[in-house]
Amino acid sequence: MNLRERVTSLSRQDIRQLRQRLRRTSGSQDDARIGRRDDAQPVPLSAPQEQLWFLDRLSAAASRAYHIGATLRLEGELDVVALRRALDRIVSRHEVLRTVFRSDGEQTVQVVVPETAAHFRLVETDLSGLDGAERAARVAAELQQEAGERFDLGTGPLIRGRLVKQAADDHLLLLRMHHIVADGWSVGVLVKELSALYAAYRLGSGEPLEILPVQYGDYTLWQSRRLQGEVLQDQLRYWQATLQGAPALLEDTSRRAFSKPVTKFM
Repeated sequence: MNLRERVTSLSRQDIRQLRQRLRRTSGSQDDARIGRRDDAQPVPLSAPQEQLWFLDRLSAAASRAYHIGATLRLEGELDVVALRRALDRIVSRHEVLRTVFRSDGEQTVQVVVPETAAHFRLVETDLSGLDGAERAARVAAELQQEAGERFDLGTGPLIRGRLVKQAADDHLLLLRMHHIVADGWSVGVLVKELSALYAAYRLGSGEPLEILPVQYGDYTLWQSRRLQGEVLQDQLRYWQATLQGAPALLEDTSRRAFSKPVTKFM
């Protein structure tokens, strides 16, 4: 039985038992609630972040394998000022996108760069004067250069992009992040929020997005406090027994550098 079959074959009784186990190990209602942390508190790395931090220290090539992003095709008249403002707002809005990782030799922590010192790094390239074949070659070169440029986890920024002008009404926006601050699902959230922000700023209307109640650092701190002692050991014993004999996962789709172009962004 493979992992998917093992999960989907859970009976109602299995699910009830799992829910009961989660309730027993969840602690009080207050403990189960994720709240805003004190900004002065050091924030540890989550388990996935620890893996990615180790791989980055181990090999630059291994670190580049964990770059994710998207290529957006922007058709029509582009308001570059509004686009830059929207990208800056994305970085300001999500603390994790302006987070760097610092180590004192014993502990590695997340450090959030202040909003006033963080912005989206956007490089603009104008290829509109080239013919079709030469322009296509240059676009491919831009993609390759972007894919080969490493992120510095200690200094950041860990999100960046390139805006390639193919014609007056045709642009490509290449977005790229390190997996330590985002995942594949995050790309969809980013594109959705970017679209809303760009439309609002282009029209001169108000802020279209609600304030985020918690940030990723809040979740990481909450998780590290809960998964300790007997709670952690109980969870480890349960999942080791449940997943015993399950095959290893061979594919990590988050390693794809860029997704297919998304047309008609505006």
